[in-house]
Amino acid sequence: MTKLEMYRAYARFVKRMLLLGGIYPMTKSSILYRQLPVLTLLTSFIMFFGVVRFCLYNFNNLSVFTKGLSLVGSFSLMIVKAFMFIIYRKQFYELHSTLELMYNEVLENTQFRPIVLSTINLFRYPAYMVYYLILGTMSLYIFAPVIIIGYEGIKGVEPKHYSLPFLTNFPWIDGTPGIIYQIQFLFETQCVWFIIFVTGGVDSSYGFYLFQMIGLLRAMSFECENSLKSSSEFESTLYNCIKKQIGLLRCRDIIQQIYGPIVLDLMLTNAVVLCALIFQAFQTEMTVGKMLIFVIYGLLKTIQAFMYSWYGSIITSESEAFQRSVYCSKWYEYSENVMLMKNVLIVLTQKPIVLISCHFSHISLNIFIKIINTSMSYYFLLQTFDERNIMNQQSPQVGAVERLLPLTIRWKDRHQFARNCCYFRRTMTEQVELYRNYARFVKRLVLLAGIWPMTQKESSYFYRQLPILAVSSGVIMFFGVLRFCRDNISNLSLFTKGLSLVGSFSLISLKALMFFIYRKQLSELNGILDPMFEKTLENPRLRPILLSLLNLFRYFTYIFYVLITSTLALYICTPLIFIGYEAIKDIHPRRYGLPFPTSFPWIDGTPGIYYHIEYLFEIQFGWFAIFVTSSVDSLFGFYIFQIVGLFRAISYECEYFTQSAEDLHDILHNCIKKHIKLLHCRNIIQNVYGPIVFNLVLTSATVLCALSFQIFKTEMTVSKTLLFVVYGVMKGIQTFMYAWYGSIIISEGEDFRRRIYCCKWYAYGNLSIMKGILLVLTQKPMVLVACNFFSISLDMFLKESKEITISNMTLIGDD
Repeated sequence: MTKLEMYRAYARFVKRMLLLGGIYPMTKSSILYRQLPVLTLLTSFIMFFGVVRFCLYNFNNLSVFTKGLSLVGSFSLMIVKAFMFIIYRKQFYELHSTLELMYNEVLENTQFRPIVLSTINLFRYPAYMVYYLILGTMSLYIFAPVIIIGYEGIKGVEPKHYSLPFLTNFPWIDGTPGIIYQIQFLFETQCVWFIIFVTGGVDSSYGFYLFQMIGLLRAMSFECENSLKSSSEFESTLYNCIKKQIGLLRCRDIIQQIYGPIVLDLMLTNAVVLCALIFQAFQTEMTVGKMLIFVIYGLLKTIQAFMYSWYGSIITSESEAFQRSVYCSKWYEYSENVMLMKNVLIVLTQKPIVLISCHFSHISLNIFIKIINTSMSYYFLLQTFDERNIMNQQSPQVGAVERLLPLTIRWKDRHQFARNCCYFRRTMTEQVELYRNYARFVKRLVLLAGIWPMTQKESSYFYRQLPILAVSSGVIMFFGVLRFCRDNISNLSLFTKGLSLVGSFSLISLKALMFFIYRKQLSELNGILDPMFEKTLENPRLRPILLSLLNLFRYFTYIFYVLITSTLALYICTPLIFIGYEAIKDIHPRRYGLPFPTSFPWIDGTPGIYYHIEYLFEIQFGWFAIFVTSSVDSLFGFYIFQIVGLFRAISYECEYFTQSAEDLHDILHNCIKKHIKLLHCRNIIQNVYGPIVFNLVLTSATVLCALSFQIFKTEMTVSKTLLFVVYGVMKGIQTFMYAWYGSIIISEGEDFRRRIYCCKWYAYGNLSIMKGILLVLTQKPMVLVACNFFSISLDMFLKESKEITISNMTLIGDD
């Protein structure tokens, strides 16, 4: 079989898988066919519900729990795959048709054919392997209960076990072989069809499209290096390569849209699935059937993770090879052609094609390594829990999940809540009004905190001193908590109770101090961003682009404000409730506690004047804790939202508003001016927020570790559980917000440079335009750096999560 025939067979295989899965991109298809992904989604949701219910039911039995856990990740991945292909059906069709047209055009040239088909075996063999492994795994799941039922029938075993293909728990299944059992068995059997063809089709098409992109990049590299005889031919070849590269960049964007969430879910779930399978293999009694399932299923998940990560690395490597080929294409022999030299230079300033998953992580072999490392870490953690369960078998306790189940059942309005969380389309007028409300909300928070940047004429003398009061209050409370930790250093439970507040109090003082020091710079930042944003908002064509991420930022702000308000309300009200309860019950001696775990020399536990003054002081500190924390963090998000919106607007202008060389020249000039202003805004944000983020990174890991220890290692009451959970979620979201916003601004800066490159500058041959393009492309993407120490991105959040896990395991071990 020739390589061309192999390619045709590979393409037919991928097409057949997508067709049988109901997700092949077609313009004209029947209504029934278009509803197949919806059926896949519903089926996966039902199975996901059944498996999660099975895990909750067997939460205290770790061996049985991990059996269900290995399926939770797979069904959640099925849901994401079906959902993404429903949402991005049109983009998937555009990707398919664009690559097919470009690839078939290159295949017609017999000179390029060996080049573009050179990697065919690297892509088709893994696709076939994944398909057969899925088929083998699902066959074992389907036939295992049938074989057991048949065996028990032949041997006359009573009572017979009427099990289902998958480890699920549904309220309508009671273990009897009635009509409901048979319907459920058929339902899970048809679910297997979707698992085989949706999973196989999505994974195979990912490799197939990247194979086509890699072949095109190799053909472009070969063309640049080997088919040049004159300056005009070189210029024509480079012109065609630039057009193809821009087409490939568009395909890259579509692949990121469709497969980004899939890869992110894969990263999160494959580690859990592999961990559960490893635990099952080494910690439970194995039969031949179970061993076959675990080996085949584990091999499938490993190859699946390796495919996605390795193909991402290959596309980056081939993109870099294309740039090397352009550099090695003897351009120096045609140095008299200035236009040609500028084209070469502009191509070389482009970054390689890199696939990014949801602004979260580059899709490369590093993902595979992280998945394997994480799965092994989770395995050892599960092993530790299993050893503890064995030790505690003589004194069984009610699990945390079981304690929370009644609360879940009593939550009668959960369906209404889910409906309210759905995104509803609004007109642009409503979107602008939402933006105004968001801006007013953030400003109100900063004003109430006393740190809104106003000139001396705009504010009173008292208002200008409020940041000093906030800093002083924070320092006093920091001293009190440190003294509490020192007094209880031998008692780890009490020590961690105070430790969880040390970082937060230091962060509050630092935030107020930075806003006090950089009051003028913040006023300048507002004076630059607000007019630029408002002026751009007046253009109705740019308004949807500018406000496209509005809900993302404002929801985070509102959620964070509610969480921090709830946390402080719990801290302040808890001692009052205890005092009132003891008075009603006439309990003696009474405990006069303070809102926060502090220790001051003037407080001796009696309800005197010093106690009342201290209580009022801690209440006013609670005011600063709420509004300083929420306002500073919300303002950071608001500034990033404005910068990202402006980046998107100027990118859109460059790509779609140009109809002539003069238009492009004027638009490019304005974009460069705006870009320079945004770089200055970035510098101010770094000056103000750099120390804040640096402190956040140092303290959040400690705070979350201490809270985790409190939850798992100390006796919990309802109020303590509620307090620690709300406080922990708040700190987790706070860290994630800063890290994710930093990653978004990096991504938008890179997208701006890419759109500048894609604005058809090559069609005008204007030297002034090309100089401007070249100057923009030589700039690095916008990156926020904390105190010249590290970049603010999601890597920061991941590192902190790892530190929390290590620290918490160390504390548990020491305890």
